Amino acid sequence: MTSAQVAPHFYQSKEGWFCGSEYFLEITSRCDVKDLDGFKGKMPKGQGAAADAPKPSRWSRAASRSEAAPKTEGYDTPDQRKVYTLGTWRVSREVYLWQLSSLDVKLLVDVRGNPKAGREEQLFKGKDFTKALLTIGVRYEYWGDRLGEDQMCDGPEELQRVLKGLFASAPQGPICILGHMHEPHKCHRLHLCDLLPPGRNSVQHLMWEDHRQTKSLSHQEAKTLYNRWVSYFNECLEREKQKRVVTNSGKWRRHGHKRLGEVEAATIANSLPVLSWESTSSAEWEEKLRDGKAYRLRLPWDTEILWYPHFLTEHEADELEDTVTEKITMYHPTYLFQTPSGVTQETVNRKGQARICDDFNFGIQYDSSRDKSMLYVSQKMEPWTRSLMHRIEHASESVFNAIWFNHYRDGTVTIHWHTDGNEGLGPDPIIGSLSIGATRDFAFKSKREWHGVRPAKDGSLRKSSGIIHLTLPLFHGSLCVMGKNSQRHWLHAVPAMEGIRRERTNLTFRFWALEGFETIDDAEAHSNDAATNRQYRLRVVPSTALLQRMVTRGAARCRPVIVDAPRDPTLSVGEMLKRLQEHVLSPVGEVVLAAEATETRDREILQNDSVLLEELERLGLWPCKSGCPVFTLQLLPVSSEKIAEKAPVEEDPWDVWDVKISEAFSRSLGSAGLQLLREVKISCPGPYVPQAKVIDSRNWIQEVIQNLSGIQRKSKGKGRISQMVYHQCSEFCALYLARPKSSVHLVLTPKRPLRFNELSAMEAPLLRRLGLYGHLLREFLGKHHFKVGLQTRKLSRDTQVFAHLISMDLVPPDLSDLTRRHFLEFTEAPGSTAFISLEDLARHLVDGSTLGGSSKLEDTLRCHRCGQLFGDSMRQLLLHLRRCEAPEFDAGSPPPVAAPSTTSAVELLEEMGFRCGREAFCEFDFSARKNWLDVAQLIRHVRSNRCVPLEAQKAFGLFAEDLEDVPLSFWARLITAWAVQTHVHSHEVLQNDIERHPVTSSTLRPPIFIVGLPRTGTTLLHHLLALDPESQCLRAYELMRCTRSIEGWPQRLVDALDWAKLALLMRLSEIIAPQWPHHHQLDANSPEECLFALQRSMPLDTHYRARSRLLERYASEEEIPLAAYQRYHLYLQQVQLRRGSMQKRFVLKGQLIHLHYMAQLRSVFPSAHVVWSHRPAEEVVGSLCSLRKSQQEVFLNEAPDKCEVGAGVLKYLSDALERAGEALEQKEANELVERLVHVQYQSLVADPVAVVEKIYETFGWRVSPEHREAMEDYLARSLAQRSRAETGKQRYHDASLGSYGLSGQSVRQRLAETKHGKRFSDLGRFFQGTGTGVVRHSQLSTFGPGN
Repeated sequence: MTSAQVAPHFYQSKEGWFCGSEYFLEITSRCDVKDLDGFKGKMPKGQGAAADAPKPSRWSRAASRSEAAPKTEGYDTPDQRKVYTLGTWRVSREVYLWQLSSLDVKLLVDVRGNPKAGREEQLFKGKDFTKALLTIGVRYEYWGDRLGEDQMCDGPEELQRVLKGLFASAPQGPICILGHMHEPHKCHRLHLCDLLPPGRNSVQHLMWEDHRQTKSLSHQEAKTLYNRWVSYFNECLEREKQKRVVTNSGKWRRHGHKRLGEVEAATIANSLPVLSWESTSSAEWEEKLRDGKAYRLRLPWDTEILWYPHFLTEHEADELEDTVTEKITMYHPTYLFQTPSGVTQETVNRKGQARICDDFNFGIQYDSSRDKSMLYVSQKMEPWTRSLMHRIEHASESVFNAIWFNHYRDGTVTIHWHTDGNEGLGPDPIIGSLSIGATRDFAFKSKREWHGVRPAKDGSLRKSSGIIHLTLPLFHGSLCVMGKNSQRHWLHAVPAMEGIRRERTNLTFRFWALEGFETIDDAEAHSNDAATNRQYRLRVVPSTALLQRMVTRGAARCRPVIVDAPRDPTLSVGEMLKRLQEHVLSPVGEVVLAAEATETRDREILQNDSVLLEELERLGLWPCKSGCPVFTLQLLPVSSEKIAEKAPVEEDPWDVWDVKISEAFSRSLGSAGLQLLREVKISCPGPYVPQAKVIDSRNWIQEVIQNLSGIQRKSKGKGRISQMVYHQCSEFCALYLARPKSSVHLVLTPKRPLRFNELSAMEAPLLRRLGLYGHLLREFLGKHHFKVGLQTRKLSRDTQVFAHLISMDLVPPDLSDLTRRHFLEFTEAPGSTAFISLEDLARHLVDGSTLGGSSKLEDTLRCHRCGQLFGDSMRQLLLHLRRCEAPEFDAGSPPPVAAPSTTSAVELLEEMGFRCGREAFCEFDFSARKNWLDVAQLIRHVRSNRCVPLEAQKAFGLFAEDLEDVPLSFWARLITAWAVQTHVHSHEVLQNDIERHPVTSSTLRPPIFIVGLPRTGTTLLHHLLALDPESQCLRAYELMRCTRSIEGWPQRLVDALDWAKLALLMRLSEIIAPQWPHHHQLDANSPEECLFALQRSMPLDTHYRARSRLLERYASEEEIPLAAYQRYHLYLQQVQLRRGSMQKRFVLKGQLIHLHYMAQLRSVFPSAHVVWSHRPAEEVVGSLCSLRKSQQEVFLNEAPDKCEVGAGVLKYLSDALERAGEALEQKEANELVERLVHVQYQSLVADPVAVVEKIYETFGWRVSPEHREAMEDYLARSLAQRSRAETGKQRYHDASLGSYGLSGQSVRQRLAETKHGKRFSDLGRFFQGTGTGVVRHSQLSTFGPGN
């Protein structure tokens, strides 16, 4: 056999150079050693020389291979064992076998932790790989479970022991260690070789230079290069950290007000809650990632990821996206890939890229080439990029010097599995990834299998093993920081998402330092002559006419891009334009390329049939003296002159749709539902265009979902399965049907594998979000009456969970697709549950109840629009549906019912002028309900109003649940209905004023909050402090009415009318509940508590229950009270802006409510002053018990249990004192502690004016003469009123502790059970004998116990 006979076989092979291992042995056995070396270097070209020889035996072949082994340095000593190391690369398996054979390797030791990971499937651990090695006399042994990456932390002694056993059992001859990474310094096999005895083994590291040649490095050389690389990187990193230290102590401190975002980011990063993957079930993990909270994610192998789903607000993210679009031009490089067979492929990267760095220049996508003529010079930092980078640094707990931009034009642009292992990123890179634009999935996959125990859905621990797959949804404005070990043990990728037409830009923040890549300017980079190399780049810019046409058509925006010159110099302009449209540009229609107009020439259009390089020469752009010039070309629409004649731009459907969504769907889904709404709004669906060729099989939904889980598909959204996707988000997918049953029919399914028979209460939130997703698509499609739900008859099937979104026109394109069974499945009989909503199914799963009603379908066919009956004649019904234009008819709804007569209570409220009489109840549509004072219906009305914050909606939902088992009286329902309506209207007015007036910019002076137990003089203190001319307060008529707008009638007239209404209501309340004035004297014009304003966002149940449930719920749901205080802050800003009293400070009283939520008060009002009054607890508990009993006598249909009332009040006080004490002990309360004073009740009663003066003196203020005179007049008037109020008090006010099963000793013992309860309840005793009635909180160590 001659070389001419051998060479052609390498071209004809489909698997590479060789047809198989046996054929390879035959070639090597018949070739001379010298000819074989020459043949090895010329294999791709099919050249070589060989000598005819008979086929030798296996032993002679081994000798031939031994002679053919290349001579390498360091093998002069025969006693040393030859040890090679090799990594996996995109080279065919036959070439690996040829190299191992030429080196005479006897044993291949696989130390890969996961031998079935990576792209090189031919090198996976398995029988095929083992058999292929045996054909060349190489034994395969897997040692990854003892010498893998995980075992590197076991210590050198244990690893040396294992290595000793390996070499003792190895056959005589060279050994090759196979690792994961191609470069030895990136693989742990380099560190394994450090543990080998230095004198007994000679180690050589092999690296692939191309698809046929390897280069050899001694272990000492590889180790030196590794140490030099790490040392240089660490030196640069340390210098950068020192810069931050100097900057922090100098410039940042002088300009601290500009660094607020950075300080907040650092504070949030330090306080991130930890979410461990190993201690969290899969369902809980998915829900946690969508609750809107930031977490520190702990993954196996000591990996850490910081997750900020809303790092930027929506407004900040929009602004950043506009800035990036305006100032950053994306570069789409052309890559030259070599396939395993050695063929070079030219590919334009569809992902746009840009680099910003002041210190280094580097190639695109980790290119280590030092060819300055081809180097894409990094852009310099600007103020906006530097400020953003510093903010990301604080949130990432790291230091960066570079920003890398990645632009994805739509959901078909992907990134395959990879790790960021470039030398310039260091040994363990930390990378911050900030996303703007469309939501895309960010997938993680472990490099090796994990074995351990993890909680199951039911809470039990179960063994788990295998490759770990995780997915993070990259929302608009989210930040994902890949922390320690995230590149060592994990791969990450951005999978394709068909149906996403919106672009996405990813900003990755890194620290990059590599010797030899220091910053150079453009002149140095382009110093070479490129005319001979034909190297240039094109900058393609859309023209104004093209942008106008795209806006008119509602298409995605087109941005400027930079691309490399084509490798083929004969490429035409038309072919180049086709390449741009296919790989780079968004759909722009028919366009042409043109050169920009200059002073010497007009704009000229390039001819599509001409060669691109010749056209550039004709325009005088080529040749160019610079190294790699960039030529700017414009994209022009073919019919640009007709743009102005078209109709004006239509209104964006999302502008109108946004209002509908806010009103209809912002309910109790919390942060996950709101994020889903934003996600769909950003990546809006396209037109409903079902494809003709789709899958029609039993498990086609599972097939599509499995296909969507793939990372990279060459179809680019044009494949058969991909075309079934109408739209998808990070959690759900909407698919076309093979045979639609209506004019619009979609299947909605979660992307997470979930079967019908696996549904439980854990999946209830997911089903609610799936229902919301269907409603969002329904609103966008419009012009139809839709139905969203699922067929309950299929719940027991072992298939993927899916629901239907169907237009109730029920007129499919082909009428034969709609059979009688299909029609009845979506228009079931009244009371049937054959087709239910996802909300109902979620409720049944949570309650654990079975579906009510019957799932039997109706026997008689009925038109769903007009109600006409058709019996069994499906044909007549189909013909009727073609022409029926009647409005939608709901066969299950009863006929309209006349409104009931209005009761006397409603008439009374209407006569008083309140908007809660007949008009309000008609607005709530109570006429069709038996219980026209249904509190639950009122709460649902609150949760459907877009002006009510989400946290307040959640609070009202908890309030409704709490009242379900309470026997409310008629007056309780009436007052609750009035209060809820007032709260909703107040939120509407406040939200409108915030949008129309500078409410948020109104400066609020630090207010004074008066707190303490009831009957401790808080009301007296509130009245006295509010008399200061420099202070203001909230009056009763302001708090018990709807919030009044800044606009409208004159303020004085509106306030006078509200005061008159409330005064009349108070007189009427004395008739209904004559005992109330003896508990708390009310005056329409007197200062009142904050409780009434806070209940607009956080309703309480203290009037209905002896032992409050909501206070404990709010304590666990901390975002609810925090949002309530934030809303209260906005309300105070609106009030002072309406009054025009921005120079006055508010004096506010909250008693126990502020003690309960002292932490939230401190967070929202950090500069507030707090006055806390004290009195022995046993003197106030009886009075509060009497008040609670009187309230329940009015609000409940049954008599209250006094003992239960006493126990509930005592717990109420104990919890308030304990929570307040815990809040004051936190580090964040140091500022508040300095402005907190304690007041003794006895001193206040004895000399109120002197106590006020002492309070002012403590705060550094002085009491003015006008204030003193006003306080003395008030005290004189209140003394006379108090004597009249004592009449009849004993009749209604029973404050004896014994009536409520309490005693003074039991009260003290109960409060002494907690640390802070004992401390603050007895504080009033320790004022006696001190000679003062006012004490700073910081001085309590002198007066109080336990400090």
